[in-house]
Amino acid sequence: MADGREAPPQAFCLRGHKAPVLCLAAGPLSTKNKDKDKPRDLILSGSDDCTARLWDLRTRKPSRCMLGCFEKCPVTSVSFTPNDPNQVFAAAGTFVYGFDLRKESILLMKAEKKLAFNKDDINQIHVNNRGKLLCACDDSGDVQVIDIRGAEGKLVKSLSGGHKNICLSAQFCPHNAWEVVSGSAEMGEAIVHWDFNRGRVIERFPNNFVDQKNKNQLVNPPFCNSLSYSRDGKTLAAALGDGLIGLYNVKEKTILGPLDAHSAGACAVEFANFGPPSGLLSASSDKTVVLWELMDQGEYKARFKKGEKPKLGLPVVRIGLEEKPNWIASTSLGSGIVCIADCSETIKCYPFR
Repeated sequence: MADGREAPPQAFCLRGHKAPVLCLAAGPLSTKNKDKDKPRDLILSGSDDCTARLWDLRTRKPSRCMLGCFEKCPVTSVSFTPNDPNQVFAAAGTFVYGFDLRKESILLMKAEKKLAFNKDDINQIHVNNRGKLLCACDDSGDVQVIDIRGAEGKLVKSLSGGHKNICLSAQFCPHNAWEVVSGSAEMGEAIVHWDFNRGRVIERFPNNFVDQKNKNQLVNPPFCNSLSYSRDGKTLAAALGDGLIGLYNVKEKTILGPLDAHSAGACAVEFANFGPPSGLLSASSDKTVVLWELMDQGEYKARFKKGEKPKLGLPVVRIGLEEKPNWIASTSLGSGIVCIADCSETIKCYPFR
């Protein structure tokens, strides 16, 4: 980690929440070619203060506040809707709430949609690239796939039996419209690749890399805390509780290997929305956020076949924090901004140069 240079300290803060910020999302999202180069200049946040807020990174001020509608539950996950900049979602307790940003009011005290399909507290939500489906994973270990068109939504499939413990993260697969990956608080094979059209498990991936086992596992088991797909859809990254980052090619059903990333549990991971597609952000309880430059998969496999032991990635920038992070999000606004939610009430934003 010594070869990672320190990030410039000129961070700015977004202030407004009254309790720790639990989750973030960058937007608006679009898969249209004409919008592919437009920066995501909005940040959506959820907090332990039972509110969600929409922030404008250009003005560095909140533009909307959703409150009084989450039944006094913390907001644990938020999501923008691809190709629909006016619709955002927030999860609190066992419900997913949908909001229409076309309303002129700054305070949104009633949700337009309330999706009630989860049995237990929701840990993460994610809307697919077409903006029609939402997946929500919860403490029961199940993943619900929901059609979000319509005021009450419609359950498409309930994915159960894949996890024996809490499901902490779920993402739609960008390479297939009918597939989801999910990660749980289990010691082995915690990452599950689903075909939700048929309601079956396609593949299970390990999260316990025995060859890389270290002393952190004694107190930090390798639970899968967070998942993220690369922009080209080739690589899946998993933040593991023992400080490692698992890297996988889900489409080819191959394990690329672990990235020895942190000295304490990795709590969040996201492929950066700025710079080259190989840029990966990881956050850890060791109070650091690291930007990695991953090696091209083809080059890595070729060098590995030659008997070499190439590193999967190298640290480029390392950010030291005062508090343990909860979530990270990034945007290509300017030269790139990394937004960090931690155990404080403020969101720290680090602009890259």
